[in-house]
Amino acid sequence: MTKFILIASGKGGAGKTSCTINLASALSYFNKDVILVDANLNNPNLSLNLGLINTSRNMQDVLLGKYHILESLYHLPSGLRIAPLSISTSYIGKTNFNNLKKSLYGLDGLTDYVLIDAPSGNNYETIHLINSVDEIIIVVNPETSCLTDALKTIRIANYYEKPIKGIIINKASQNDFFTEADIKLLLKNDILGIIHNDDNLKLSNHYKDSIVNLYPFSQSSLDFKKLASNLVNEYYEVESHKKSFFSKIFRK
Repeated sequence: MTKFILIASGKGGAGKTSCTINLASALSYFNKDVILVDANLNNPNLSLNLGLINTSRNMQDVLLGKYHILESLYHLPSGLRIAPLSISTSYIGKTNFNNLKKSLYGLDGLTDYVLIDAPSGNNYETIHLINSVDEIIIVVNPETSCLTDALKTIRIANYYEKPIKGIIINKASQNDFFTEADIKLLLKNDILGIIHNDDNLKLSNHYKDSIVNLYPFSQSSLDFKKLASNLVNEYYEVESHKKSFFSKIFRK
C-alpha cells in the first residue's frame, strides 16, 4: 500500500526541501521504494536541487491533463524517481491543483512512499495538498516564528481531519532556546527526528544529491537514517555504523 506524505513547513527557510530529498534517500537505505513529487509551483526547489530545470514532461503538464503522472517521472542516479516541475514562466497562471489528488493517485500501488514537497506557508496550494495526501510531516526550526507558523499548518490539517505523522526538528544545535520537549509540548505532536546543523548539507546541494548518499557518515546523514527508521519502525543503531566506518579506516 502506497503512503502519500506531504512534507510541509509553515515558514520558508526551514529546510523542508532538503528534508524531503534526504528522507527519501534514507528510506531507500531501508529498501523502501520512494517517488518524489515537486508541488511548489512558484519555487520548484526540489527539482532544482536535484538538477532538473526545464524537463520536457513535468507536473505542470500532468496537472493540465497532457500526461499521466507516470509519464512525468525521471530516474535519478541515486535510484529515486521524481515528478519534477519546470521553471518555465510559460506555465504561470495556467496550472492549479484542481486535478492534483487524481493525478497523485496514479502512483497508488506502484511504490512504497510518495513524498510531496509542499510550498512554504499556509495558502491555497497548501490546503489542496493537505486534502490530497494520507498524512503530513511538519518541518520546523527551533525558533519562535517557525514554530508559530507550523502551528497554523497543524491547525489547517486538523480542520480537514488529516493526520500529522510527526515533526522534524531541522537545523538543530546545542545552543537552541527551544528543546525537543518544548517543541513537542507546543505543537502537540510527536517528534519524528532531529536533524543537526551540518556543513555537508550545502555541499550535497551543490552536487545535486542527498547528504545520505554523498556523506553517509556525517552527523545529519545519520540523523536522517534514524528518522527513516522511526518512520518505517525498523531498528537502527547509529554507533555501530560509526564504528564500522572507522574500523575500516584503521584496518588499512
